[in-house]
Amino acid sequence: MLLHREALAVLGYPGEVARWVEDYRAAMPHHEPPAPRFALDPADASSWRPALGAFDRSGDWEVLFARELAEAPWRQVLARWWPRLLPGLWAGLTHGVIRTAHAVRGLAAAEEPTPAQLTEPARGLAYWAARWTALPGQPRLTGTHDLAAAVAAVPRPPRQEGERPGPGMAAGRLARLGSLPGYEEAPCLPAADQAPRLLGELTLRCADVCLHHPEVYPVPLVHGVTAPAAVRLVLPHRPAWWSPRWPRCGRWARPS
Repeated sequence: MLLHREALAVLGYPGEVARWVEDYRAAMPHHEPPAPRFALDPADASSWRPALGAFDRSGDWEVLFARELAEAPWRQVLARWWPRLLPGLWAGLTHGVIRTAHAVRGLAAAEEPTPAQLTEPARGLAYWAARWTALPGQPRLTGTHDLAAAVAAVPRPPRQEGERPGPGMAAGRLARLGSLPGYEEAPCLPAADQAPRLLGELTLRCADVCLHHPEVYPVPLVHGVTAPAAVRLVLPHRPAWWSPRWPRCGRWARPS
């Protein structure tokens, strides 16, 4: 909810925030997140890696990130965890990276982060980690498509009998995507050193897909617009050692 409030404020509609919050509370069921159970050690991959994608560990993740952000500058925490979480970008229909990016934009605008501003990235990163879901296949930097051709080449999984619009449908189609002819080549692009420009182009291409396919349940398509836009928000805050190149086989230039 906070990311929508932040977006409304940045777009120049702060007076709409309170009404939007009340409408959202009435329209959507809300549940308490799972309570923390077991501590996670950020320095020990055998501790945190098995908890990726485990939503019942979201409380453990939030405690971890709250502690990380209390002990180190937020840019340092982001630099440590962004490469670890990025291969699972799909997390919760990309809501993890979207929420994290909105939190980063708020932090970057503040001279000194408030406790509330530090709570939001802790929750955004925790949701991302707890919903961590990798795309099928192996993205490579050896493909022949340009970005427009890559988007056009992604196959569309056929709708199955009884399939209903919603998050479950999107997750089911994602699981089937890797086995469809043509998918393995679609996400593979030549080495790219112009990430901001390419993310902007990807946002534009995905918006075009949304506009030209009104017959498709729109929510997953909309996230094809908001997710790359969110990643682009974070790029100015990446440390100097981050490679400008895209992931190779799901790993960044300096994973840790």
